[in-house]
Amino acid sequence: SDGNIYLATTSGGVTKFSSSGNIIWNKPTSGPIVTLYSFSNPTGERIGVVIRSGGSELFDTSGNGQGTNPIKGNQINVHPTGGFTSTDGKFVRTYDQSGNLKTTFGSSLDANTTGPYHFRLLGRAIEITDGTIYAPDAGVGITSFTEDGLYRGVGNDSANPNDKTRVGWLGQSSPTAIINDKLYYVTGGPFQAKQQISWMTTSDLENLISYPKGWVTR
Repeated sequence: SDGNIYLATTSGGVTKFSSSGNIIWNKPTSGPIVTLYSFSNPTGERIGVVIRSGGSELFDTSGNGQGTNPIKGNQINVHPTGGFTSTDGKFVRTYDQSGNLKTTFGSSLDANTTGPYHFRLLGRAIEITDGTIYAPDAGVGITSFTEDGLYRGVGNDSANPNDKTRVGWLGQSSPTAIINDKLYYVTGGPFQAKQQISWMTTSDLENLISYPKGWVTR
């Protein structure tokens, strides 16, 4: 929100740059970083990182350590209302702005078991302003849930680039972002060398989700 840029290195460390590209500070972390995010709380803006080993660390905008985050998961998205959605490969969790757990859904069973809550290559779930949650899962598609975790449907994925009834061939553990009415995610197939960022409007995605079809069998 201050116009500065925060960059995480996979080897471990967060660097703050000014809007003109000058380094303001650089702080080491306790291990390699898998997720970097920012959010605001009553005491100010915070920069959060998730460490590959499973831990988390928080910094203020001056680079001072602010403890850890109670949110579980290795991928985190911040809600438009200030809450959080996190994923850990098997479960999706939602939290309020204070980090209190609201909803958990998913399954600890074999990921290849067919069913809407048995995630396989779950990416970063995202909640939009109306409370709808989208969760990309390579080999299945972009699955939609209510903010309470009720299953709404799926926009299936496909390796066929000409298949316009699908969301694309999703990459593994795809991150997501929402800008205006466009949902951005990774396609190109799981564990493929040539992956790219694709987008689809939420209205088009909703059309795919509501289109009658059977559940994908892995």
